[in-house]
Amino acid sequence: MYYKARKEKKETPPFAIAVFSATGLVAGFILFSLLFVTVRVQENSMEPSVKKGAVVLVFKPYKGKQSSIVLLKHPFQNNALMIRRIAAIENDTIEIIDKNIIVNSRPWNEGMPTFTDQRIFPTQFTARDNMTKIAIPSKFCFVVGDNRDASFDSRTFGPVQIKSITGTVIFQFKK
Repeated sequence: MYYKARKEKKETPPFAIAVFSATGLVAGFILFSLLFVTVRVQENSMEPSVKKGAVVLVFKPYKGKQSSIVLLKHPFQNNALMIRRIAAIENDTIEIIDKNIIVNSRPWNEGMPTFTDQRIFPTQFTARDNMTKIAIPSKFCFVVGDNRDASFDSRTFGPVQIKSITGTVIFQFKK
């Protein structure tokens, strides 16, 4: 009678387990920091969608999609960031008529726009409530805050370059 020799299982030394675990944690941390960033929201311009004081998780690789909530560099303040929603992307047209945003000749009401001021201002006074039709150039987009009456956005400073967008908000840790 022949018997097969039993193979003994070799146990992994605890030191090797510790090294592999530490390496995995470091690699995971590096990968996470390359792909994601967390930011605390400092303003109310995106309310009610994103509340002031909330922490958001931003996926750094940006995919230019209309209606995405994005993190972008402030157009006038160095090292400052802002969170806004993309209303129009390159080659779109956008206009505002009595607080209604029209993109490519169709109404656009993404998010939950908030209006705190019942007045409607003419174009000559401000572009907040009325804005003549503009075409968005290549490599640019038009961003707005969901709190439309209290948002500093493209209605004031114009379209922003796509390269100024840091990433897309993918999750919000509610306050």
